[in-house]
Amino acid sequence: MTEPVRRAADIARKTGETDIKLSFALDGTGETLIETDVPFLGHMLELFAKHGHFDLKVQASGDVEVDDHHTVEDIGICLGRTILEALGDKRGIRRYANVFIPMDEALAQVVIDISNRPHLEYRAEYPAQTVGSFHVELVHEFLWKLALEARITLHVIVHYGRNTHHMIEAVFKALGRALDEATGIDPRVTGVPSTKGVLYRMIAIIDYGMGNLHSVSKAVERLGHEAKVTSDPGEILAADGAILPGVGAFGDAMRNLRETGLDEAAKAFARSGRPMLGICLGMQLLFSESEEHGRHEGLGLLPGRVVRFQGPFKVPHMGWNRLKFERENPLTEGLDPGHVYFVHSYHVLPEHEGDLLATTDYHGPVTAIVGRGGLYGMQFHPEKSGELGMRLLGRFLSLTTKVQTESS
Repeated sequence: MTEPVRRAADIARKTGETDIKLSFALDGTGETLIETDVPFLGHMLELFAKHGHFDLKVQASGDVEVDDHHTVEDIGICLGRTILEALGDKRGIRRYANVFIPMDEALAQVVIDISNRPHLEYRAEYPAQTVGSFHVELVHEFLWKLALEARITLHVIVHYGRNTHHMIEAVFKALGRALDEATGIDPRVTGVPSTKGVLYRMIAIIDYGMGNLHSVSKAVERLGHEAKVTSDPGEILAADGAILPGVGAFGDAMRNLRETGLDEAAKAFARSGRPMLGICLGMQLLFSESEEHGRHEGLGLLPGRVVRFQGPFKVPHMGWNRLKFERENPLTEGLDPGHVYFVHSYHVLPEHEGDLLATTDYHGPVTAIVGRGGLYGMQFHPEKSGELGMRLLGRFLSLTTKVQTESS
């Protein structure tokens, strides 16, 4: 007899504001051990776990001398990530749940779809703005981060109530019951509960006003994925993968990113570990700095600098050049080197040799592909580089399946 898979996960996350260790088990008994600097949230988490029959341990400390925001938000992030990991491939789950919970005079409703499309609808009007020292606006922050990281569609409606504590308590009890129901195994369900039978990924094409957005998005769609051209940080952070294209000057691009707040969105997405790809100028922006028309700071996601070609040869480097794969990587594994299309006057000098995945030759070695973890860059345009370019782009897109599985 096959042993049941233990649907559980652990996480340790330390930032400048918080230090959190959290373990979560879907198929538990409601056992909890909650240690946090935000006692009201700790109480709500106990109710969530008890009514969902989850095992939950939380050790969380944060800068509560400033306010509770970072601690509440980061606990939501950690809980969401462990839920996603514990769900695994989601085979056999019920997927949907709709739960009403009364708490004396209050009534809350939570509807869940384990959809891999993060979304929160939150409808609640509380009589008071605080419960003790806890600000009720933080309930929204917690739920949004939970939905985003667990990659679920979450609707929360507080229909009525007169006591703010009771109303929030009903929300967390309903959340536990709904998550338990939606993640429960139904023996009638074989595989993933989706009429499609396969799971598509949503790829955010980051629009900061400089990039070959149309050609990249069409290439992504031709490879069977949903492409969304967006300048909305929330949509970017909800995506399964992200592409940072780019055409133009480094300094102008960084200014546009900063002015729109998309620099922080790109950094946050990269930190999530989900696959992210910079193309052409977009690859250069991943690095520390550029000397193009002065010195400009980049996103700093990879150490290295961008310099101009120097020598008695034609600049820009424009045309088809052969790739040389420098080391093994999931992006290039099994692919044969071939020619791809370049157009650039500046090139990257990575600080760490291990980040260099492929080079080409243009009067000397030139960085062509970089990568570290889920972060990649291609100096050439894969969408304009024939069969090999599309295979490399397709390989990048396939990496999104390694960090999630969707029910659609």
